[in-house]
Amino acid sequence: MLTILLVVTTVLLHHLSLQHIQTENLLLIQEQQKIQQLIQIAQHDLQDIIDQTSETEGTVLLEYLVGYVMTHYTLESPSTYRVQLTVETPRGTTYKNTTLMNKSEAIRPE
Repeated sequence: MLTILLVVTTVLLHHLSLQHIQTENLLLIQEQQKIQQLIQIAQHDLQDIIDQTSETEGTVLLEYLVGYVMTHYTLESPSTYRVQLTVETPRGTTYKNTTLMNKSEAIRPE
């Protein structure tokens, strides 16, 4: 009887462990998707800001429902800015990225 109880307990614990791993993986995938969305939205919004500015550098905090993006831009050439993005989600996940952005042109990774 004790052996059967031990086997059943082991199987249940293994199943719960696998379920926990799957849940964590799903949460990580969702966080990655949020970060990608935040980067895309922030780049689009920052493009409008850069197109309208004459400043050589600046810092802008962009707040969204799924997190926020702190951006810092510095003029590299007459039409190109170096943009540093720091993304943070409500879960506290942080991601940093640096790109180059041209006035009225698409952003390209560095």
